[in-house]
Amino acid sequence: MDVSQILLELQARDLRLVRAHKHLDEMPEKRAILAARHRIAEIETLLARTEKVGHVLDAALRKSEDESARISEKIDHEQAKLLSGEVTNPKELQNISKELASLVKQREHIDGEILAAMEKREAAQQQSDKIQAAIKVGRAKEAAMLADFQNKGAELLAEIERLKKERQALSGKLPVDLREKYTSLLDTKHGIAVGVLEGRSCTACRIELPGERLLALKSGPAIAVCPSCQRLLIVPQDHV
Repeated sequence: MDVSQILLELQARDLRLVRAHKHLDEMPEKRAILAARHRIAEIETLLARTEKVGHVLDAALRKSEDESARISEKIDHEQAKLLSGEVTNPKELQNISKELASLVKQREHIDGEILAAMEKREAAQQQSDKIQAAIKVGRAKEAAMLADFQNKGAELLAEIERLKKERQALSGKLPVDLREKYTSLLDTKHGIAVGVLEGRSCTACRIELPGERLLALKSGPAIAVCPSCQRLLIVPQDHV
């Protein structure tokens, strides 16, 4: 197989790969998988926000619990002073009683805040649990759809793998500079890097070439460049 034939065979494999990938992309099972993954991503974002709220509530709860504990220590301290009998001055005893009443009131307020925070934290945890359950269900559905897609698309996937191996073998037979030129054109010319001179036209761009260009091509090498579309151009040698 000469270089011209290798190029044509390589181009044929690449076009078949494009068609096979297009068929895969158009399978309803694949669209369903992508939609499921998008939905899971949205739910995971919601879970992250819910967990962030939970962390904020946890921090606030710890702060309130610490404050309640601090006030309880002060209450215990003031009560111990009253019960010790060491304080006998009526004025001082009155001040301690007032301080105790104020501290108890503060603790009751903070304990109320703790209770409210605990209820919010419990609600946030329940929400988080529901979201995690939804993610688990979503991933299970995605896995089932993926298995269905792989089963239905097995023939296409097998063809893609076979074509990839064939194109790799063909590509390896090309000179490095020609392989790099072909690859570059494949990326910039919408997947068609090679044309064939048929009559007065390049089969890739279908533009008729002027007489002088045509003569130059026919008298040149078997692999040229189309003057119109700049793709590689196979010039059949029977035209010479």
